[in-house]
Amino acid sequence: MRVQTIKKMRMTSIVVFFLALGVAVSMQAQQGQQQPPAEYYQLMGRANYAFGHAKNKTDYEEAVKLFQQAVNAAPWLADTYYDLGKAQQKAEQYNDAIGSLQRYLQLKPDANDRDKVNAEIEEIQGEAQQASEQPSAEQKEQQQQAALALTWTDPATGLMWARQDNGGDVNWYQARDYCRSLTLAGYSDWRLPTIDELQGIYDPAQSATVADQQVHIKEGIHLTGPWVSSSSPSDASGMVPYFGFDYLGDHAFHSRVIGVNGRALCVRGS
Repeated sequence: MRVQTIKKMRMTSIVVFFLALGVAVSMQAQQGQQQPPAEYYQLMGRANYAFGHAKNKTDYEEAVKLFQQAVNAAPWLADTYYDLGKAQQKAEQYNDAIGSLQRYLQLKPDANDRDKVNAEIEEIQGEAQQASEQPSAEQKEQQQQAALALTWTDPATGLMWARQDNGGDVNWYQARDYCRSLTLAGYSDWRLPTIDELQGIYDPAQSATVADQQVHIKEGIHLTGPWVSSSSPSDASGMVPYFGFDYLGDHAFHSRVIGVNGRALCVRGS
């Protein structure tokens, strides 16, 4: 009996020891949550200052780095993830921002602002979708390079011209439809030029050989034929103005029958 009593006392002591150990560990964990390292407060001070004084995306990216360091210093604190998420949103790091706000809700399941934070997550998802539909900086640069290669902007008028005509003879209706349906360098608002606009790119000082003829046009544009259709209205007899870049002098344009062929040179702007 005495031996059994001693065994029971030993077992009880062991149980009490492990219970005490569990309580101690739990208390240490709670103390750890309540008392982040001093470095955490320094980082949060710097992060909040950077966020409050940020003026552009680069500034917000710097704030994100500081908030991330604060998270690493005390990863059990929910509020830091919320601050990190808002900074990431401003820095246009949308997926990371959503993840940070979701982590905030995980660490703080009884948060009073749960509905508000979920609404903010939906807002960020909308911003991410909108950003994905907009061309990136690299795509914008490619569009600009394409515009330079395929178009020429007349510094005298600001009009943007296709650098080359359609490449073959078409009647007036076909020329009009060609320009209306043209998509070039990211633009789709092309049209036939007026006779006055064609006059504006006529340059008797310039000369290039086209189909055994000399054409006189500003050097930013290449023609494959001398006659170009205009959008100017026809007269009562059905004649429309075409511009002949092979002429020298004051009579470079003439009225021609609307079914007569010429080139389509497209322009945009006004």
